[in-house]
Amino acid sequence: MSAADTQTIAIRAATPADAPAIGRIHVESSRETYRGLLSDNLLESVSAVVRAAMWRGELEQERPISLFVAQRANGELVGFAGGGTSRAASLPHEAEVYVIYVLLAAQRCGCGRRLMVALANALHVRGFKSLCLWVLEENTSARRFYERLGGIVVGEKTEVHGEDEFREVAYGWDSLESLCSASGESRH
Repeated sequence: MSAADTQTIAIRAATPADAPAIGRIHVESSRETYRGLLSDNLLESVSAVVRAAMWRGELEQERPISLFVAQRANGELVGFAGGGTSRAASLPHEAEVYVIYVLLAAQRCGCGRRLMVALANALHVRGFKSLCLWVLEENTSARRFYERLGGIVVGEKTEVHGEDEFREVAYGWDSLESLCSASGESRH
C-alpha cells in the first residue's frame, strides 16, 4: 500500500452495520497473523459469521465497547480495534485493548497506529488514564509495533484453548495521554 493509499483510509467509530465486515477481518487477519504460531485446528475453528454476531452484539449494547474501523475510500473495511475497562485483574491499568486487527494488505501504512490513537482518545474521553493489552509472545511484528508506540512489557501468562497452549505478554501504557498523541514515521 502506498502513501497515497494511506490518505484514503479513514478511521471512524464502528456501527452494528459493520459487524459482517468486522467478523470477516477478525477471522482473515487472525489466520494471516497466527498461521504457524497457533494450530490450524484453532485457526479454522473460528467462523466469520459467529464473529460477526459477536461484534454486532457488542455494538448493540447500551454501553458498547469503544470500537473503531479503518475504511478505504471505496467503503471496504480493512481493520478494526476495540477496548474498554481492563479485564486484567493482575495489571494496574484501567483500560484494555481487547482487539486490534488489520488485514495484511493494509499493514505498514499507519492504519494500525491510527486505530490505536483513535481508541486511546476514546478511552481517555471516557475517563481512563492507563492502558494495557495482551499479545501472543511469538508475534514479534505486533510486539515491535506496540514498543514503537511506547508500550512496555508489564506481565505474562499462559493460555490454554483445548489442546493448544501458548504464552502471552502484556504491554502497558501508564499514561493514555502519551498514546493519544502518538504520531511519527513508524508505520504498521
